[in-house]
Order: sequence, then C-alpha cells, then structure tokens
Amino acid sequence: MNFDAFFDQFAIFNESILLQRIVIVLIYAILTKGVDIFIDRVLKSFASKTKISFDDKLINFLHVPICWSVFWFGILHALSIEPLGDPWEIILPQIAQSMILIIWLIATIRVFNWMVEYYMSHAHERGKIGKDLFMLLKNVIRIIVIIAGLLWFLAIWEINLTPLFASAGIA
Repeated sequence: MNFDAFFDQFAIFNESILLQRIVIVLIYAILTKGVDIFIDRVLKSFASKTKISFDDKLINFLHVPICWSVFWFGILHALSIEPLGDPWEIILPQIAQSMILIIWLIATIRVFNWMVEYYMSHAHERGKIGKDLFMLLKNVIRIIVIIAGLLWFLAIWEINLTPLFASAGIA
C-alpha cells in the first residue's frame, strides 16, 4: 500500500481552514459523547456501589458541565488555527472562554447551594445554627462565588480593573 497516495486523499484539509475547523469541532463533539457515555456507564456505576450518596449527587451536578466544557474546548481548539481575521481572533476565543466560565460558575453555585443546604440543615436540626445564620452563610458563599466569577469574566475580556479598584478606594 502506498502511503503517499493515502495521504494525498486528505490534501484538501491542508487547503481549507474552514474544513479543518469543522473537523476539529466534530472530533470534539464525538469526544464529548464519549465522555458522556463514560460518565453515565462507568462513573455512575462506581458511584452507585458506594454506601454514601455524596458521590452520586456530585456526579449528577458535574456531568453536564464536564460534557459542555469538552465541546467548548473543541471550539477553542478550532479557533486557534490561523488566520482568523482581525476582530474575530480576539472576540471568538473570548466568547468561548466566557461560555466555559459561565457553565462552571453555574455548576459551582449549584454544588455550593446543595452542600450548604445539606450540611447546614443537619446543623440546624441539631440546634447548632439558627435559620437566619444558615441563610446568611448560604448567601455569603453565593455572593463570593459570583464576584469571583465576575472578576474572572472581566479578566477574560481583558478589562483593566485598576480604575475600578481605585474608584472603590476613593468611595
């Protein structure tokens, strides 16, 4: 078998950058489905064999963000092929990074809310913590996660935060 003739069949990929990007996104979409099946069949079966329910719930919370992250990393990979064009080479990767951040920010908030409600409700039932302190802690954790996500979002878009912090110091 002549390998040069075999690789000449794929010469169209070297000529068309758009086709390269589409193939990369399709490969990552197939990889995403593979990760989805792995989580559904392997990880969930391992987690169901344990006596604790924490791992089952955590896998349920993180299943969707992991799959979407693999897909968006594929889009980032496809966008890394040059040339993309002047305004798009900055904007499109930042949009993909922002989508990954939003996916994980929502997942983090959901996991924190579940953990706080689960563990704090047991402390509340035993009388160790009041209902108002329970709600205060839950809201403080949620606000900290949202502010950290917002600062990270601003860093992705390369927004200079120095004037914001300077005006906050003056105020």
